[in-house]
Amino acid sequence: MSGCGGPPQPLHPPQRVGLQRALGLRRSAAGLSERAAKMVSMETLTIREAADACGMTYEAMRARVDRGTLRAGKRREDGARMIPKSELQQAGLLPGADVAQLHNEVDRLRRELKEHRLLTERAQSETAAERQARELIEQSMHRERAEKQTLQAQLEQIEQAHVEASSKLEGLTDAGFFARRRILRELRRSAA
Repeated sequence: MSGCGGPPQPLHPPQRVGLQRALGLRRSAAGLSERAAKMVSMETLTIREAADACGMTYEAMRARVDRGTLRAGKRREDGARMIPKSELQQAGLLPGADVAQLHNEVDRLRRELKEHRLLTERAQSETAAERQARELIEQSMHRERAEKQTLQAQLEQIEQAHVEASSKLEGLTDAGFFARRRILRELRRSAA
């Protein structure tokens, strides 16, 4: 610790652990103090807060910032250097950073799966609608084909009757009186 009146000196690892014990800060199962766990939830951290959150010494964290391996900006009020939480996560220094990345990846995959399910459902419903339309068209075609065959058969019968009637009419002009009567009777029976 520092003497009276002088600026506070950085804590060395043994003094730091003693200070944490003196302040009553306990380490969680993950090895972080409760205070450090609160700091992890912030968006930017001071060098000291980042060191506590990552379980490193202040000097090691400051050295990383000085070397440029960690990006840090200055706070306007007091000029303290601030490290973005995302920077610590990218460097893999923040405990649970891998877990957070995995959660993000799982969330992204879930969203993608949901989109694919929606696309699949939409494609299935469109396929069902197309199948139903095709079945209706086929039924209509079968009906029309049957009607066409029926009409064709009726047309053939009418043409046959026409041919017979025409031949009888031709015979009517050459026939005698009694033959004409007989032919007219036959024509009347066939017309009825």
